[in-house]
Amino acid sequence: MTAPLRRLWLARTPQERRLLVIAASVVLVILLAWLLVVGSQASTALRGSLPALRMQAITFEQQAAELEILRSVPAPTIPDAPLLPLIQETIASAAMSGMLSTIEPLGPEQVVVVFGAIEFSVWLAWIAVLEQQNVRVEQVRVETLATSPVPGLVSVAATLGRVGAP
Repeated sequence: MTAPLRRLWLARTPQERRLLVIAASVVLVILLAWLLVVGSQASTALRGSLPALRMQAITFEQQAAELEILRSVPAPTIPDAPLLPLIQETIASAAMSGMLSTIEPLGPEQVVVVFGAIEFSVWLAWIAVLEQQNVRVEQVRVETLATSPVPGLVSVAATLGRVGAP
């Protein structure tokens, strides 16, 4: 492989050889200068993005720590008792029995409640109590009672279920 290149080189006159060496040197210098400029620009761009990347890394570390904490917390257990007695008990303790129109179980883990006229703030407070007892609102329909002289009265129909239940 080198023999044909050597013959080609020796076939050139000394002036041609000198000219080829100078041209190759100029191309090499231009190539090196271009590489230095491109490298410098890339380095500057990377330095500019480094603070944002560091913040992302810190955020990822915090999220990973939070994930480990959440993984160590046991999942809420679903009591074996039916949901209906719990709902009835919370309604009675909140003095909402007079506002309740109907209550019927859809199974051991779901209950439908209908309130004909209830203050919206009372409804929200009751739902907060239920959430503390691992009961969630699965479906709800809230309608304002525009004809009521008391502001804030609504009628509510809701399906309640246990957190973690299928």
